[in-house]
Amino acid sequence: MTPHLTVVLGGCLFALAAAPALSAQCSNQWLPGSGIPGSPTSVTAMASWDPDGTGPAGSLVAVVASSQGGRIATYDPVTGMWTLLPATLGNANPGALIGLANGALIASVTGQNPTTGNLLLWNGTTWTLMATANDVIARLAVMPNGDIIVGGSFTTIAGVAANRVARWNGSAWLGLGAGLTSVTSCQVNALTPLPNGHLVAGGTFTTAGGVACSNVAQWNGSN
Repeated sequence: MTPHLTVVLGGCLFALAAAPALSAQCSNQWLPGSGIPGSPTSVTAMASWDPDGTGPAGSLVAVVASSQGGRIATYDPVTGMWTLLPATLGNANPGALIGLANGALIASVTGQNPTTGNLLLWNGTTWTLMATANDVIARLAVMPNGDIIVGGSFTTIAGVAANRVARWNGSAWLGLGAGLTSVTSCQVNALTPLPNGHLVAGGTFTTAGGVACSNVAQWNGSN
């Protein structure tokens, strides 16, 4: 009996004999693959987030994909697993994400016609409205004392006057002095809290607190 060697290549079954003969039987079907790593649509925001706060679970990476209706997925760097949040941000343009020490997750979204900026809080089950601004909320930051800072192109938030930057102290929204202004378009595009409690803001503006200042300024808590 002539010995044969059987191998599978690309879904086809080959039988190789000692003699120079070759026969093949193909399955004629696609086999599942592992796919391409990454997101199937554009990612607009990313943040480190620990859903159980000071609990034993580690931090996750939260990612929001814009063209999926504001769908947020979390990545666990320990297990390598992705998980989708059961509720989306809706048909709005997501702008920024930030995780808080107490386990909460905050997201900013921009509506259309007219443009409004909404700040949403994830409570573990659903999104709830935290505040509405009269224009885009583009950036979020948390100060060393836990205050939440928002920046964008708005001039009011939750009915409080605030030129492009505002602070939530846990009970009320406050403007940071006279804020940031410009004779043309004005928006805060970057926020960096400092360990000493100061805040650095960057964007497109020509005055900060009424003082001439080109595109970057520091807030010291009062000026």
